[in-house]
Amino acid sequence: MYTERDLKKVKRAILSLAEGKRVVSVNISGREVKYGQTELSDLQKLSNEIQSALVKSTKSSYSLIKSNKGL
Repeated sequence: MYTERDLKKVKRAILSLAEGKRVVSVNISGREVKYGQTELSDLQKLSNEIQSALVKSTKSSYSLIKSNKGL
């Protein structure tokens, strides 16, 4: 499960690569992965994946029951 903090780490890494840094490392859930400038698209995909997971986990689910005769 991803967190907002994970998303911030990935976005920071993307920014660092865009600013010219050659290699960045991202640590998510105790696993460290290094990315080079040629893997910028991989980082962007990871960012999108994390964003999607966060949106799905924050959607609330509820049911509404309406009755005229009571329950």
